[in-house]
Amino acid sequence: MDTSKLTPAVFTIDGGGEDGFHVFGWHNPAHRWNGWACPVLPLSEASTLIEPLQSVIEESGYTEPGDEQALIDLIQAGNTPVIDFDTVGWCWEVAEIAEDRQFLLKPITTEAEAEAFIIALEVAGLSWHFDDAPEHLTDAEAAAARARVDELFAVLPNPFGLAVVICGRTSDEATPVYRMTSSLCPGEVWYGDVDRLTDEVPNADFTTERPRIDAMAVGDTLLVPTQAGPALPMTRLL
Repeated sequence: MDTSKLTPAVFTIDGGGEDGFHVFGWHNPAHRWNGWACPVLPLSEASTLIEPLQSVIEESGYTEPGDEQALIDLIQAGNTPVIDFDTVGWCWEVAEIAEDRQFLLKPITTEAEAEAFIIALEVAGLSWHFDDAPEHLTDAEAAAARARVDELFAVLPNPFGLAVVICGRTSDEATPVYRMTSSLCPGEVWYGDVDRLTDEVPNADFTTERPRIDAMAVGDTLLVPTQAGPALPMTRLL
């Protein structure tokens, strides 16, 4: 199923318990079932429904397999990247996310989008360690963030590297942040200010290019010569 034409959102379900549960997915806002949303969930998000579904089965006392078990079987089979709830007949609602946090809903498909997401988190004061649960977010925001973190690690070689550098700028928020990549070792990426990169990037000659580096605007890229080998691309991110 092509989800690119659908609207990303976080969904919660009527009768989901006191705390309920929230999952990220997509939907067509104009298409509804009895007034309820009809989400399409990525398999990773649909998998979070297995435990609530099993609880429903146990509490109901069903002795014959029903719709809930059929859905569990479909998810666990893993034969499809998305689960379409169009015909399931569940009472889904779209959870609210504040306007200034809508960026949490935007899927990440490229390295540039991943870097922009990490920067946006810091600008919004929402950064957290990606190995931990984002407890400072609402349940709806956390569901969106969970999906974004999965995407970060799928497309970015070193999400922690950029996050650590950006979070470390608290002493001087005007300090530029750059990305450098190696043409000899695909996937090798460095992040930092000029001083950090001088220590970490082997053989790069920052002295010669320092005036041009200092004049770079966000988004600019230049080639930094090395003592041996090809020049390395350097892009200002922040």
